[in-house]
Amino acid sequence: MRNVKKNTKDSPKKRMKANAKQCSSCQDSKHLREFYSSKSPLHSLDKKVPICKDCVAKLSVTDDNEVDVEKFKTICRQLDKPFYIDCLQVAATQVKNRHPDIPQKDIKYHGDKIIGYYFTRIGSMVQYKDKVFADSEKTNYITPNSTLAPEDSNIDILKDVTSEHAKTIYSKEWRGEYTIEDIDYLNDYYNGLQRDYKIVTENHRDYARKIAKASMQMDKAFDDVIKNVPGSDARYKAAREAFDSLCKSAKFSESTRSVNDVGASSFSKVASMVEAHNWIPEHKPAEKDEVDKTIEYLSTITKSV
Repeated sequence: MRNVKKNTKDSPKKRMKANAKQCSSCQDSKHLREFYSSKSPLHSLDKKVPICKDCVAKLSVTDDNEVDVEKFKTICRQLDKPFYIDCLQVAATQVKNRHPDIPQKDIKYHGDKIIGYYFTRIGSMVQYKDKVFADSEKTNYITPNSTLAPEDSNIDILKDVTSEHAKTIYSKEWRGEYTIEDIDYLNDYYNGLQRDYKIVTENHRDYARKIAKASMQMDKAFDDVIKNVPGSDARYKAAREAFDSLCKSAKFSESTRSVNDVGASSFSKVASMVEAHNWIPEHKPAEKDEVDKTIEYLSTITKSV
């Protein structure tokens, strides 16, 4: 009897099943990418919320596709996601900025987009992505740096949607007046520098803060250059020169990142590192194996003959 070789390859349907889950709301089986990621211990099995993105949006809006704040708060509680009213306002502003074809008066009828931007924001920003619903509950549903007063936490998210987002607050850490979005940018950039470089002295921390500010100004000026705003070329050039000068002074550049990361590949590289006062790892001879010891022994005999 001839042996029949079994097909060990998984069928597309089986592979789909392995990368899919059933939505607890619509009951449809969907790919995991159709569910928001979660850091909550409630979803530790697959690190995804139980309700798909489409259903999250549908359960959070009215029949006219306006965000129903109370419904959305309930959904956030069910998903164990933080609910911040000011982040919801920022999300509405993002819809306005990224969809200029939508008239201002009609933004409120794009609640599904607002919900999408909200979850993208809290899922990607360092200060929010590890938060759960209880964290937002402790701060009365507003972020620590918000310009909203606690009693205003139930305010209409689309009431003068740009004014609240454009307000500035004084930041002690950044020593100046900045918008919430500016502070988010500065914190993220500074945290990135801390990951990439060993910042241990107050002098380097000060440089890192200044570099973050210069980067933000360069980024804003570059956006204006693309939009052909008059004078933006000069502002971008000034910001770029300030950024490059600060990086060079603080030795925050790719060529000085870390000798352990980039290595010292040539004598010229070593020389430039010494001139730049960069640390060079101490030479530690490798332990000799039996072959090396034998060669050394034979060379000693040769010299003695």
